[in-house]
Amino acid sequence: MAAFTTRPFFLQKMKMEIQKAVFETNKIQRSGIVGPFEITRGDQVALITNIGANWFSPILHFVECAQTINLRWVTVLGGISEGLASKSSAEMMGPAFVSADKAMKKLKKLGY
Repeated sequence: MAAFTTRPFFLQKMKMEIQKAVFETNKIQRSGIVGPFEITRGDQVALITNIGANWFSPILHFVECAQTINLRWVTVLGGISEGLASKSSAEMMGPAFVSADKAMKKLKKLGY
């Protein structure tokens, strides 16, 4: 019974921590960011950068802000065919998103 009552609290705390990390990371202006960190599926975030942009720095900052959460990351190189002007990963589509989704599903399947 305790597992059922504490799990919603844990999930709520995790989501709050993700929201805080997104907010704190996006406050820092960086060149090459096309779509800033954005929560996409409740517990997933996306960051869209230009090719050649320093994508590692914002990811490192995000990890530092979300220290108490076990994170799994996928980084892909691919095109975006729709929604780029929106600057929102939720409205973008293309091969990059297909590759990222496949990679994340594989990580989950492997137990990471």
